[in-house]
Amino acid sequence: MSVLTDILKLFKYDTVADKKQTFNIDKALNENFDKIDNFAKSELASGVYYEEIGESEKTVPSGAMLPIDTTYIVIDE
Repeated sequence: MSVLTDILKLFKYDTVADKKQTFNIDKALNENFDKIDNFAKSELASGVYYEEIGESEKTVPSGAMLPIDTTYIVIDE
């Protein structure tokens, strides 16, 4: 039986239970792509974006050190 992902509710075939079903390109791909695209549009509109930190270290206003090579949410003010 197919399942949905936890956060974006993307459709996933169950490789065991659904192996004899005909592949549905709209259900398995197009609807998922639309959900991802709509999520990206809402993120862009919110002013929140993701930035790779490549420096050896990064500090935040509190002075805390952040790990390197990690994706962080950056909010433009």
